[in-house]
Amino acid sequence: MDNENYAEIGLLLVELTQVFIELEEYLDRKRKKFRRWWSKPLIRQNYLSGYGGYAMVFRYFQLNDEEQFIHFTRMNVQTYNYVYDLIRDRLVKRSRRTHLPPELRFSLTLNYLAHADSIRKQEYFYSIGLSTVKQIIPEVCAVLCEVLVPLFLQFPSTQQFEVIASDFMQDLYFPNCIGAIDGRHCRIDKPPGSGSLFFNYKHFYSIVLMASCDSKQRFTWATVGDYGSCNDAGIFAESDLGQALSQNQIQLPPSQLPPNSEVRSPYVLIGDGGFPLKPYLMKPFLRNNNLPMPHRVFNYRLTTGNNRNNYF
Repeated sequence: MDNENYAEIGLLLVELTQVFIELEEYLDRKRKKFRRWWSKPLIRQNYLSGYGGYAMVFRYFQLNDEEQFIHFTRMNVQTYNYVYDLIRDRLVKRSRRTHLPPELRFSLTLNYLAHADSIRKQEYFYSIGLSTVKQIIPEVCAVLCEVLVPLFLQFPSTQQFEVIASDFMQDLYFPNCIGAIDGRHCRIDKPPGSGSLFFNYKHFYSIVLMASCDSKQRFTWATVGDYGSCNDAGIFAESDLGQALSQNQIQLPPSQLPPNSEVRSPYVLIGDGGFPLKPYLMKPFLRNNNLPMPHRVFNYRLTTGNNRNNYF
């Protein structure tokens, strides 16, 4: 055999090897997708019995025990019904199989969010498949954000800023304040391959939720998802609110004279020492034993106002 024949045989062996590898990968995928049943026998039975805890516990609380219902969902029955009416049509699933009731999907998500339970616990309580629970929670959360954020988290107008500032003055005696802002570390498991991006100064992995509220502890703005290793100042500077304020894209009310003062003061957010001092952001004086009394009084007033953020 000449060299050309050896080359052709070698090329054929390489092609056969590639085909064999592809066939093995295909068979592995088919073996992994093999399912012993369409749905587990217990789940099939639940279509007739009412899905375990949903029928026996949740529905009972909803109709007969509002105190336990509030503990279960973190909202009263009236609020629950109002929110459910807003999102009900978005929760209906269309499938060849009998679909889960939209109210079950909503109650499961509320219970998971209210108690930070494991997904496996929701599977056992509602007697539905683990993969179904994993699909329900993010779907319902996405619907809640899409429907409720435009209704209840609209950015305040100039007139609404004036109302917020008036409430701060009346409730906490802090003038020209349009909101208290702070960040919160939400504990998570370390994402694969993330290194130290999510590792915070409190020595656990987290993402950061940052929000502002008025004196009634109602949210006026929020952002979530930044790395736990980031500080409050950096997160606020890169947020849509921070950039809009720094570029004068938000029309704040004009400066006003605080009570018993002849110096006009701008309208500001208030935060703790982790935030930078800006024309639109007020922070306390650095604490030390030599602070004069006016500075201490200012710190007290600002800190009292910023404690509105204890909704976290």
